[in-house]
Amino acid sequence: IREIVQISAFLKRNQLFSDWHQNALVTLAHKFSLVELLAGQRVIEKDQRNENFYIVYEGRFKVVKDDVELATLGPGKFCGEISLLSDAPANADVVAASYGKCLKLDKQDFLKFVSHDFLTGLTIETTAASRAKAGGPA
Repeated sequence: IREIVQISAFLKRNQLFSDWHQNALVTLAHKFSLVELLAGQRVIEKDQRNENFYIVYEGRFKVVKDDVELATLGPGKFCGEISLLSDAPANADVVAASYGKCLKLDKQDFLKFVSHDFLTGLTIETTAASRAKAGGPA
């Protein structure tokens, strides 16, 4: 229960979910799992099928494509949406720069979540389109 409360509070502070009702946040928090990663571990692998959406909970994660670092993601930033929305392999690697934690949501729950709230879905789709053009976070 403590983890669900912490995840709900974290989501509430995130711009994507700031307007969501607390009951909806708790329901969504139950769908996420918390994943711990060591420095160098891949969250998403380029050219591989990705079945999850991730939100950085703690730590820093590098977005790398063809040995070029495109971005660094910190707490509250997300990745994996491009490959989920386009049903295509990931377009970049996402690698833990140090020890960190991510919230992980599977593809089915992610697709339900983006259709739950129009503005949230629009924000994620707009971000995905912008990143896809730039070759960004998977």
